[in-house]
Amino acid sequence: GNVRMVYTIPVHHNPTGYTMGNAKRQRLVELARKYDFMVVADEAYQLLNFGPPEVTALHFHDSAEDPRVVSVGTFSKLIGPGVKVGWLQAHPRLL
Repeated sequence: GNVRMVYTIPVHHNPTGYTMGNAKRQRLVELARKYDFMVVADEAYQLLNFGPPEVTALHFHDSAEDPRVVSVGTFSKLIGPGVKVGWLQAHPRLL
């Protein structure tokens, strides 16, 4: 196919507030592997919960042998827009 990358906001999506469940996360990773595309997960809100998190970061559903997911995090949405600290989570082969 022509799809090379999928960008998603799997946690507390703005404006819907939707959070993708673990089963859908696993399915997205399976599709990425099957159709040979990458997934960029904007997980700026992954740490923002009122209770224990019900889902794991998308890259934890990925395979080290054939990695497809890069999870992107930041403190700027949690602490304040002036705090420009971010990070990537992925299997070492992608970093």
